[in-house]
Amino acid sequence: MIVAGGQPPEIELINEYQQAGFHYIIAADRGAEFLMASGITFDLALGDFDSLPAKYREELEETHEILCYDAAKDFTDT
Repeated sequence: MIVAGGQPPEIELINEYQQAGFHYIIAADRGAEFLMASGITFDLALGDFDSLPAKYREELEETHEILCYDAAKDFTDT
């Protein structure tokens, strides 16, 4: 499952997917903020994280595998 920035999914939807066997969650860019704020564990974060608040960025760097892209390219912006 990939959770991106923009309108976040309902927590119930994420729970349904996990119960159906989708256990690998990718946080794409600002999706990391939503997942961390919601207390949802995820496996990988990718993006440029240019809009991610500092407190989440610090936590993300300490606790998750990250694929970080150059913010100037807007490659990962949704």
